[in-house]
Amino acid sequence: MTRKPQDHTKPTQHPRHREGRRPERDVNVTGTAKPHRNTVLQGARWAGRALLRLLASRLAILAEDVAEERYRLAKLALVAVAVIVSLPAAMVLSLVFLLLLVGPEHRLVVIGSAALVLLLGGLGGLLWMRAWLKQRPALFGGSIAELRKDADGLGLRS
Repeated sequence: MTRKPQDHTKPTQHPRHREGRRPERDVNVTGTAKPHRNTVLQGARWAGRALLRLLASRLAILAEDVAEERYRLAKLALVAVAVIVSLPAAMVLSLVFLLLLVGPEHRLVVIGSAALVLLLGGLGGLLWMRAWLKQRPALFGGSIAELRKDADGLGLRS
């Protein structure tokens, strides 16, 4: 097989180039980027993608907050049911035990003392639960903090 000698008088052309023209590039001769034809459309696409990423991250934080709140609520409900069922039963049984333990002449003192102890215990539990509900984090606190940080970063809050 013999090769044809190449003609060096005209420059070789790439099949994609027409009539020896080079394809347009994104960088001009000075090295700076050429302006694109659809800059408004590209800017809108970029802003849309950024907004979608922002919304996705905020929804993920919100979903995490909802899961945490659901866990806390389930925990609170479980503890409340356990207290509601076991505490009154324990109080009644301990009062019956004390009444049977002491003689008939001291039963009135035992009933009065037991009532006072139960009243103080109930008030203490009520105050503890009130304090616990006040100190727990605000509902969706993480989401609200992130949104405030975004607003501060964008200069939307004054």
